[in-house]
Order: sequence, then C-alpha cells, then structure tokens
Amino acid sequence: MKLPSALVLAAVASHGASAHYFFPQLIADGVTTEYFEYVREDTQGYMPYKNGYEGNDLRCNVGSDEFALQTKTYTVSAGATIGFATDFGAQIEHPGPLQVYLSRAPANVSYYDGSGEWFKIYELGPAAFTNNGIEWGATGKSQFTFAIPPETPAGQYLVRIEQIALHGALQYGEAEFYFNCAQIEVISESTSTPGPTVSFPGAYTGYEPGILFDMYSKLYVNYTMPGPLVWPAKSSSNITAEGVANLPSDGTVWSYPAVTSTSKVGSLTSSSSLIPSAQTSSLPTPSTSVLDSMAEPTGSSVPSATGLSKHQGPHREAHGHKSHCRA
Repeated sequence: MKLPSALVLAAVASHGASAHYFFPQLIADGVTTEYFEYVREDTQGYMPYKNGYEGNDLRCNVGSDEFALQTKTYTVSAGATIGFATDFGAQIEHPGPLQVYLSRAPANVSYYDGSGEWFKIYELGPAAFTNNGIEWGATGKSQFTFAIPPETPAGQYLVRIEQIALHGALQYGEAEFYFNCAQIEVISESTSTPGPTVSFPGAYTGYEPGILFDMYSKLYVNYTMPGPLVWPAKSSSNITAEGVANLPSDGTVWSYPAVTSTSKVGSLTSSSSLIPSAQTSSLPTPSTSVLDSMAEPTGSSVPSATGLSKHQGPHREAHGHKSHCRA
C-alpha cells in the first residue's frame, strides 16, 4: 500500500534526525498493529528524552496522558508473547540497552497515569564484548518481542518499552531515552506478587553505572543493566552480559571480576567492569576458573532522584507525525 506523502516526509525526517526513533506499534498475535492503536501517542515525537529523571514524563513520555482515552487496550493471556515495532521499521542504531516494564492499573488503564509500581519483565543488554567495544543486542533491530510472564496477575497494565542510548552518556544528563507505553489487559489466574518494583520518577537518578557511561575510552567486560532485576528471575532468554566471554583477537587480555551495583547519587563510581586500554597489555592471562566465575549482570540500586529539570521536546506534529494518530 502506498503511503500518503505526509507519512513519507515524516519517515524521511525521522531517519534523518541522528537515527532517532520511537515505538508506535504493538505486536500482538504475530501481527503488527496500527500506529498508536494500542500505544499511547505523545508529543515528544522521535526526539529523545534527556535529563528528566524527576519528571512524571519519564513514565510514558511527554504529553502521553492526553492520548490515553483514545488508545485501545489489547487483551492478552499471561504467558503470551507481545512486542513493539519502531516507526517505519527504523533500526536501532544508537548503542545501549533495551528494557520492558509493566505497571498494573488500579482499574481502567485508560485512566491510569502510571504513578503506581513498575516491575521489569525483559531486558536486552550486551550481546558481546569485543576489542572494538560492546556489541548491543538491540542494534540493527526494529521489532522486539517478549513474553508476558505466566506469573503475571490478572488486570489492566501499562507496558513500557525503553531504549537508553549511551553515545553521549559520558556526561551526566546526556543519556537519551526513547520510550513508549502500550495498554493491555492480562487474563490470568496467578496470585503472584511481582517484584522488585520501582516508580517513575524514582527508578533512575542518572548516576547509575549503566546510564552515566563512557563507552569510548575503556574496554568493558561487563555491564550493569539500569533499574531493578527482571521478574521473575531468569524467566526469559534475554541477551545480556551473562555468559559472554569474548577475548580480543589481538592478544589483549581482559579480566572478569564479579559485578555488583555501587552507584550512588553524586558519585561517578561504576560497577561496570573496565580496563583502560593503555593498561591491558600488562594484565595476566585469565584462567578458566576466572572466566567461569564471571557474574551475571545485576540491577542497579535505586537511590532517590536528584533535583533535575523536566525535558520538554518538540511536538510530533511539527515533524509530520501527527497524522499517525488514530481518530
């Protein structure tokens, strides 16, 4: 089907804006649904959200509450697979992790602002550590599917997908967040209690080792995913740092120390394992036991948010995206 000229112009604009993207389509029953049919529209467009860790817009993006009532709610059984697709099939090009959260609404999700508790059900981190840097599992992909955990209790939920771009994250407040929320209703007989939970704002401070992250001057051999641990533990086949032990081909040696979260507000301490590239030649060759002991990534601790200003981005209508909104 031929796209209207306005959509074509929007596609060109979005792909020309430093590879920016958003997630306007829910994937359900193997079908990619219409733009903003089950995903709440927002006024941020394809522009990244930055340096707004204390703002309510970190829940479902800027202006999304205005579109909640016109967004449909998709019914899905616990254990089923759903997902998100990017705008116009844009491939993720910015380096960084991708994560998915759920938040249960007290009643009708169309009236829910996301102020309750959130728990993480999926994460896609590093696929490999190489002498050219980290290879990210989300890179080059435009669709992301994941299972609603079978243990998820019945109810209506917001599903929040986010990709955190780290190419500028060596400076505080420069990590870029690309995220959207879908509305679903889960059919389930489970009485489990999801956790650990976080709130938005509050989940991130910007000082987490996986957010304040210099990807250029170090050789990393592990990475700490921002936010809480995935619930339920080890329920999915996520591509993360667990089990990855790729040695550089040029003879450079990496060590594999255990990973624990050490980030604090006001501290630049990182739990991500790293070695300055200039020092790697003097390191001893790791034994098999060292490689075998490489710890799986852990969620970062969640200190209280610092006082930061909320980022306000341009309206999607100015970039030709408003035409995606369903009547």
